[in-house]
Amino acid sequence: MSQNLTDAMQVAIPLWIAKLEKLPLEEIHRKMAEKAVILPDLLAGNGELLLVGGGKDGEVTKLFNQTAEAVALLSFLYGGVNVFGHWETIHPDEREKTDALC
Repeated sequence: MSQNLTDAMQVAIPLWIAKLEKLPLEEIHRKMAEKAVILPDLLAGNGELLLVGGGKDGEVTKLFNQTAEAVALLSFLYGGVNVFGHWETIHPDEREKTDALC
């Protein structure tokens, strides 16, 4: 995997997480289901664009952002996700429930 791609994802993914944390947990789950359907085909057909670039204007940027968003969404799953590093996020609503139990 390209180190430049990993470095760029290390910046983009936290930004997506910060944006997603503001959404209700149900909306995050809806978005996860939506991305689970489209992202595998998108990456299978265009994944090389993330590594080597090229394509039409804006195509790499769109794919990069869709991938970063998908990883950020997966970070909300229990145990997180290991892609471009380890990402695990506890939604603020879930944090409140956990704090109440302590």
